[in-house]
Amino acid sequence: MEFSQLESLFSTKTSSLLAPLFVSIIFIYAISKFQSYWLGPSRSPLSKLQGPPTKHWFFGFMNSTEAQTLQMSPLLLKYCAKFNGVWAAPFTNRRQTLVLGDVVGIHHVLNNSQTFTRAAAQMRTTRLVFGDGLVAVDGEQHRRQRRAIGPGFSSAAINGMMPDFRDSTEKLAARWRERYQSIPSKAVGLEINAYADFEKLFMDIIGESGFQYKFNSLDGHRTELEAAFVNVTQQAATGSLYSVLRSQFPVVETLGNWFVPEQITLNKLRGNIQKVSMQLVDNAKAHFAANGWDKGGSNKRKDILGLLVQSNLQEDAKHRLSDDEIVSIIPTLLSGGYDNNASAMSYALLAMAQTPSTQERLREELLAPPLRCADWQNDWKALDGLPYLDAVCREVLRLHSPAHSIPRACAKDDVIPLGKPLTLRDGSEVNEIRTRAGDDVVIPQKWMNVDPALWGDDANEFKPERWLQDENHRYYVGGLNPVIAGQNHSGWSSLMTFSIGPRNCIGYRMAVAETKVALAFLVAKFEFLQHDGMKDVYGEVQIVDRPRVKGVKGYHMPCWVKPIEN
Repeated sequence: MEFSQLESLFSTKTSSLLAPLFVSIIFIYAISKFQSYWLGPSRSPLSKLQGPPTKHWFFGFMNSTEAQTLQMSPLLLKYCAKFNGVWAAPFTNRRQTLVLGDVVGIHHVLNNSQTFTRAAAQMRTTRLVFGDGLVAVDGEQHRRQRRAIGPGFSSAAINGMMPDFRDSTEKLAARWRERYQSIPSKAVGLEINAYADFEKLFMDIIGESGFQYKFNSLDGHRTELEAAFVNVTQQAATGSLYSVLRSQFPVVETLGNWFVPEQITLNKLRGNIQKVSMQLVDNAKAHFAANGWDKGGSNKRKDILGLLVQSNLQEDAKHRLSDDEIVSIIPTLLSGGYDNNASAMSYALLAMAQTPSTQERLREELLAPPLRCADWQNDWKALDGLPYLDAVCREVLRLHSPAHSIPRACAKDDVIPLGKPLTLRDGSEVNEIRTRAGDDVVIPQKWMNVDPALWGDDANEFKPERWLQDENHRYYVGGLNPVIAGQNHSGWSSLMTFSIGPRNCIGYRMAVAETKVALAFLVAKFEFLQHDGMKDVYGEVQIVDRPRVKGVKGYHMPCWVKPIEN
């Protein structure tokens, strides 16, 4: 037999042996991966914790209807109440997840960003809206962006924004009064959708104070940037099966770019945001090129983007942001500046309509303020010093936080300390929780703001008086519950609304200021009355928790409004 024939025979025999071996290896690998996926939750140390049963093979503790109708937020509250804030269960894609409603444990997780990283599914969804902006990046990139944007959220910057906050709120008040005058029967008042009106208000405010851009939403206009951004936030988290799979598997989005209308529409909207945002950055840079770096004078830009661009151009090359990074920050400013505040103020009207004594007491303070706060309509420090207004603002952001939860992923095995003993499934007690790499952690922000163990038996009541600290104040009721008052809590007002740690909300001062200004100028001029539709209000989470009404299309908070007659 010739050598070539032997070589051919050997090659044929080798191929016939390797092919089954290769198939076997692939089969064994697939089986091992499936076994790891299916049995993963039971192998985690978190399986020892109490928690709800698994309802669905993919959605975990939620059934498919609950998952696709965005019901995770109320379910978190339900099971936190049942399991004293700390429990575990498989979440979407069978990921074993620890729900951590413990102050000590939360501080450990949120202050250890190398061990507890941003969850991959969260990052994918966040980047759909914010690109590589502040809320969607980690590590050194996040630190550089946060340092650059800091001047725009300083106390001095917020003080300079007061006229924009006031003027836009006065415009909304004028619109309400005009509409009220045009209705035939004024006995009940003007019927409004508070969420829609506050969305327009805060869109105009963030346009002016954020980047000197006129949305003119209160005048009935809808610019290309507003239309694109409002729609992109809805398209990014629709609750559809496609959006759920996209958040879990990157390949789904890759295919969706070509074949799925939902994804194609989303990409077009993102392109529109990118185009307008670049124009805003170019305008800010052109301003400084024309006017120089003088920090004084009539040409000074006081908006957040202007301060960011100015600060960035003065940075050394190592820390300077690229134009693309600055552009990607604009959607972050938009989201933080309008939809969170629109939600919070909508619920503020709900709370005041349901507790008339609250708005009566607040109006009393506004119309007859303490002497030191007499000029509150023109002076931010005076407005900020109104004690009952401050109490109402804190209570709104406590009981009706627009933010509902913070997801994190365990990058490596860890032990989380607890501030209170935890009872396991077998009845034993522990003071710490072991997690393994690959587990997830969810911080239930809303629960931490209403946990009766921290806030007292009246935690679910709207009670601004709890925040008054002056024993001589007319409505003082004893101050905060001693438990929450004694906690080593680094959050604003001991709340989780704005998170804690190195990734807390950098714009919290602005959010508080906007809320206070809107409350003050509107409550001084209008009475808010309860609407029958308020009993059907529920929250729907699409990145932000917004109000909806059963049977009504879109985000909605019905309310009756009547002008206060002098």
